Amino acid sequence: MLGITLFIVGLLVLSYQQRAAVYYTVYGFIGCLFASIYASSGSIIAVWSIWGLWLLLFQLTFLRRLILTPLLFRVYQKIQPKLSSTEAEALAAGTVDWDRELFSGNPDWQKLWQKELTLLSPEERAFLLGPVESLCAQMAPYRFLAVQNDIPAEIWDTLKTQGFFGLHIAKQYGGLAFSKTAVAIILAKIASCSNVLSAMVSVPNSLGPAELLATYGTEEQKNYYLPRLAKGVDIPCFALTSPEAGSDASAMPDYGIVTEGEWQGETVMGIKINWNKRYITLAPKATLLGLAFKLYDPNHLLGENTYIGITSVLIPTHHPGVIIGRRHFIGNGFFINGPTSGKDVFIPLEWIIGGVAQKGQGWRMLTESLSAGRAMALPGLSIGACYTATLTTSAYAFIRKQFKVPIGRFEGIQEKMAVMAIGLYQMENMTHLTLSAVDQGAKPSVLSAIVKYYATETARQALHAAMDVHGGKGICMGPRSYLSDAYELTPVAITVEGANILTRNMIIFGQGAIRCHPYVSACLQALNQNDVKQGLIDFDKAIWGHLAHFISLWPRVIWQSLSGGWLIWPQRHPYWRTIQKITLRCNRFAFLTEICFLVYGGQLKFSERVSARMADNFIHLYAASSTLKYAKGEHALSWTPSIAKELNAASFCENLFAIDKAAADLLSQLPNRYMAKCLSFLCFPWGRKRSGITDKQKKAIAEALLMNTAMTAEIGEKIYVGANANSVQAKLIHTHQEALLCEPLYQKIKAGGDITAEEKTRLQALELAIAEFIAVDDFPAHAFSRV
Repeated sequence: MLGITLFIVGLLVLSYQQRAAVYYTVYGFIGCLFASIYASSGSIIAVWSIWGLWLLLFQLTFLRRLILTPLLFRVYQKIQPKLSSTEAEALAAGTVDWDRELFSGNPDWQKLWQKELTLLSPEERAFLLGPVESLCAQMAPYRFLAVQNDIPAEIWDTLKTQGFFGLHIAKQYGGLAFSKTAVAIILAKIASCSNVLSAMVSVPNSLGPAELLATYGTEEQKNYYLPRLAKGVDIPCFALTSPEAGSDASAMPDYGIVTEGEWQGETVMGIKINWNKRYITLAPKATLLGLAFKLYDPNHLLGENTYIGITSVLIPTHHPGVIIGRRHFIGNGFFINGPTSGKDVFIPLEWIIGGVAQKGQGWRMLTESLSAGRAMALPGLSIGACYTATLTTSAYAFIRKQFKVPIGRFEGIQEKMAVMAIGLYQMENMTHLTLSAVDQGAKPSVLSAIVKYYATETARQALHAAMDVHGGKGICMGPRSYLSDAYELTPVAITVEGANILTRNMIIFGQGAIRCHPYVSACLQALNQNDVKQGLIDFDKAIWGHLAHFISLWPRVIWQSLSGGWLIWPQRHPYWRTIQKITLRCNRFAFLTEICFLVYGGQLKFSERVSARMADNFIHLYAASSTLKYAKGEHALSWTPSIAKELNAASFCENLFAIDKAAADLLSQLPNRYMAKCLSFLCFPWGRKRSGITDKQKKAIAEALLMNTAMTAEIGEKIYVGANANSVQAKLIHTHQEALLCEPLYQKIKAGGDITAEEKTRLQALELAIAEFIAVDDFPAHAFSRV
């Protein structure tokens, strides 16, 4: 028994260290020799049989490929879920980054520490402090617009002349060539003034014709269109969504037929297109329409295939047959969005983005562009909205009193403030880390989906919290309002660039399990190889590597769970113990991924609740990782060290709790109850984390927001405050600072002391300023009539 125990312990050690198969082979051979000396004849036969089976599976590759692998290959071909062409292209698009490390179960933290973070260049900083600040000041008087038809003409002129439509376009084409990180920061600052205006700027700089042209366009297309787009000569939009097909692009009814037609007095090869699109941002003002549709070639004019695939083209909106200009009424604001359609519109083949060579590649283009743009546009808008909500709520909670006490002293208010600050902090960390990877050439499709989902959901939560704190002040619209426009447009960010329900339930884990897993992607590619012989070889490497990976996860889960992560080698990091806890949860996440594959098989694609719970695991692992990157203090964001320390601790508590809850919920819903109980004990031998942020942490964060003017000043640098005395934000911040300075006077009065006449005058001025600020707008009845 002692020998058996020592042998098993040795196997666990080898497996924990993820040693190569040859180590197990040699170790097993030594074990068999000892068994031959000390064990009974029956045991000897058993142990040598097990070793022989191991030898066949993992060492005698030629026999395995001859006997076992072809059998498994045929079985997997039958049970693998069928992927549509759009799903296959989406899975193939983009790159992997830190997400692969998380999926491995044993992340190499040095890779995270070594990642370079994008910093603003002097030119980008100057643009932020100059043209962006001026644009916001110009927009400030129009913040409250009762059903206006358009952004004011002078603001359109500023957007065009100052290069706001060419932030990311290369300088050789007249653009500013800013980094994605810089564009997100610019969008955040504009969003702090006007969410709608920020959205208008984001579209030409993210998923639009300019991005597609810069990456895939022909030289002729780039040289003609990019300078026009950079200077605002052309206003672009991109039409993808159809009434019958939103997220499911494969159901797109819009189509084009390759045919001959009349163009500029000549008969040329072209496409006759029919489309009906809606929800297209900037469409009512666009002069250049990007369009996605299914391309068919029934007469085989371009090749043997009848169905060519989803194709993207550029069409001037004045082109005959293009119907455009009507508006959707979104969010009770001036969000420029509308439908477009066309019937039998003929265009030449040269209008395909990238030329004829890129026919049928439209979906791949879009998904790869979305991999980068999705991490920039909406997260930038969300950060700007959260900046404003956090800063204004902190100030309002201090100057607004109930029962002669600032409402920020009430625990219910403090809880809301802490939620806002923690969400903003994590959102900044995740967005900056992801966009830094994008700036270095990565196209992290899964991480961008995580950032988009987390940022927009966190912004919604923050704005709800801000509105709760402001009460009636928040819901009354008018010139004094600074939350209502962002609050009303929150559903827009939740809906576009991948609806959040779809993103959480299908994309994050669905794509992540294939793209980021060490072996699944290789296995699927092998199964779909045209060369069957090479496919078998690739499948053999992938499937047996996958099995070895699964086997190695068991002892790691057991040892790490029993030790609480203490057996994990500590990192040189201020939060080394937290790294151990996160590594433990990464290993558990990888293990649960394998359990999902085992239990649900090909049905995992349709098990949305399972996918959603695994996505929650994944999201919070990435959030915790991002915070660890910044917790080293090398790249401080908009937080003073004292508040950053509190935010780090609270962030880790929240993420660890959320990860454990998602894992426990997943295990509780496994169809086999016996398996569920066994795996729950395996993953949580001492129980799971039962609480998130503590009350003490919430109070400390709220107090820092109420009292730390240095921190609020830092946030104020990243949003539009305005130097004008009539600026709502400037009034609020000034009143908050004055209230902080006058706080000792109130304490002096409360203690029965006397104040000077000058101090009394100062307090009276403060009370007038507070009364003026907490006032809300009202209007005559005729102001609400609409023609």
